[in-house]
Amino acid sequence: FDVPIYIENIRGADEIWDYDELNAVYLSWFDIKVDKILPFKYTKNLKRIENKRDPEIDVLVYGYMNDIRLNKLKDIYPSLYHNYSIVTTTGLNKEIQDQYIANSKIILNLHGIEPYSRQEQERIAFLLINEKCVLSETNQINYFGDLIVDTPLNNISNKIKELLLRDAWKEVARNGHRFYKDKSYSTYKKVEI
Repeated sequence: FDVPIYIENIRGADEIWDYDELNAVYLSWFDIKVDKILPFKYTKNLKRIENKRDPEIDVLVYGYMNDIRLNKLKDIYPSLYHNYSIVTTTGLNKEIQDQYIANSKIILNLHGIEPYSRQEQERIAFLLINEKCVLSETNQINYFGDLIVDTPLNNISNKIKELLLRDAWKEVARNGHRFYKDKSYSTYKKVEI
């Protein structure tokens, strides 16, 4: 992803839309004005996963695994070892990745860029649409509110244990999907910059 080329290409646009206020702030540093901020919305065409009734995987981490995410996992995994099934995947095609998602209770979302904690809206929206429990490292702006579990990195292991206790993850997944689909939640929290 070549940022300078992206910036130059976007300068010629008549109108610029983005899904994240923090992207608009970033673009403003290059004197580019974002005209509209439109966070991700429920899209029924993305509902494609048939979830397993009793998933075998307690926690799934999928996607690009850079050093930042790997270091975070080093802090999360030790207290979960031997007691919980945790699967980490990367580089899978969409169909195989969907099989892992379908067979997982909790999907863990970790930020891959520091020092920013920009919410991975496209990933989380897809998971909510497909009735998954999303546990995310704290976001600068949480566009999904209580539809996901948003917690500091040093509390993720504890949150995993809480969600798996008495199958609390099921309610989080059901409610997240239902309220996202019905659009009956607050989608915006102002960030202090």
